[in-house]
Amino acid sequence: MITDVDFWKPGAGHRMRISKVVEFLSVRTTVTIVYIGLAIPRQNDLPLEPNYEFIFWGEEQPAAPNEYVQRLSDFIKNKHFDFCIIEYIHNAYLLAALPEEVKTILDAHDIISERAASFKEFGYENTLFELPTDLEIELFDVFDHLMLICEPDYQKLKDIFSEDKVLLCPHPSSLCRHEIRTSVKNIGFIGSEYLPNVDAVNFFIKKCWPAIARNHDVRFSVYGNVCSAIRQVDPEKNIHLAGYIANIVDVYNQLDIVVNPVRFGAGLKIKTIEALANGLPLVTSSHGARGLDTNGTHAFWIANSPEDFIFILNDMIEHPGIRKETASEAYSFAEENFSPEKCFQPLMKVINA
Repeated sequence: MITDVDFWKPGAGHRMRISKVVEFLSVRTTVTIVYIGLAIPRQNDLPLEPNYEFIFWGEEQPAAPNEYVQRLSDFIKNKHFDFCIIEYIHNAYLLAALPEEVKTILDAHDIISERAASFKEFGYENTLFELPTDLEIELFDVFDHLMLICEPDYQKLKDIFSEDKVLLCPHPSSLCRHEIRTSVKNIGFIGSEYLPNVDAVNFFIKKCWPAIARNHDVRFSVYGNVCSAIRQVDPEKNIHLAGYIANIVDVYNQLDIVVNPVRFGAGLKIKTIEALANGLPLVTSSHGARGLDTNGTHAFWIANSPEDFIFILNDMIEHPGIRKETASEAYSFAEENFSPEKCFQPLMKVINA
């Protein structure tokens, strides 16, 4: 695997995603990670599995692409690898260093051109790496396999490429049941400083929270690095910027309802999967539930307008039975659909072929 993401650090969905892939593979095959980012890991940050090797090429300033290609070419000259997973399409240039016999897998995470269009719709053009659609498709084509995290992305690329080229590998999350208390004291959002998360929190605080706080003695708590990007809030409005807390189980133990009012972005929302796997009632947007088919069950509730969020949350606060039923279905839905074995089965099928 080649990556420039400091995946061993907690606190962001893209890091967690890569960490889960590494964790899954390293107990089933021999994994070598070549890291070309700028962070420096501590020894105890990295997995301890015996079939795991970490090659650190990080430095204070990134090297030129041709230098990384040469380094990679020299590194693998006397080694044998069956597969190479490249994290993110912006690292596709590294394919130039790989022998033809090495099968290549792009862990795409998102379709970049669609993410750019989504950001643009909300006035955030040119804020992240962008690619035109035709160039992105051309780059997809040079890989042997494409690993997608979200059902709509998988369906789109499956219609363009062959079905055996495109692998749907959602994100697994650890299961943990939590008590569903009779009264609601704490409604929460958990996220990194990623721009859609900042927008989601500001939207919820401005458009939804005043009407909820006016009717109920509840607190809105925001957890994670997103807090560093949220403007100062009035503590009298029962809003608490809790910041990053390492033990995610402790965070979910504090919550009675989870919200994810994200309005734009791409891919599968890992915070949505995490809330479901922790068996808590979740209210999210259609975008926050992108790629999730519950077959008519209420594993979560959809709200796209402030009025929807206010109505559903007021109803949940006042009716513990609704919260308990939603939490139970959420946990069952995560248990059935988001185990590591199920999520990464298509990847292992390709590796073992």
